Amino acid sequence: MKNNKTFLTVDEYLDLYLFAKNLGDIQWQNEIIAQLKNHNHKTDKTWEIQALWESFERVNNKILALYKELRNDSTISEAIGEKLWTLKQQRIEISREIRCLQEGNTFITN
Repeated sequence: MKNNKTFLTVDEYLDLYLFAKNLGDIQWQNEIIAQLKNHNHKTDKTWEIQALWESFERVNNKILALYKELRNDSTISEAIGEKLWTLKQQRIEISREIRCLQEGNTFITN
């Protein structure tokens, strides 16, 4: 299941506020101010985990694209195999980082 939630930073809310102000949309400005007042500030750890999940998804999408490419043209399988291996290793490292952050451990790379 894909998570389609989008998290805006405070800077992005402020940009939207200025845009709403330039448009003269007072209701939108008030909605943005309310969002900022009720904004649940995420910890650095939460933002880092979110960024890692986005990296994980990008790597996964690259892997899927390579599998599709391999299915269409099996003559370039060795080159694709090397890319797949590298991407799978990246995915494992990202997973380890996520797990460590979620468990509250310090992640140490080699």
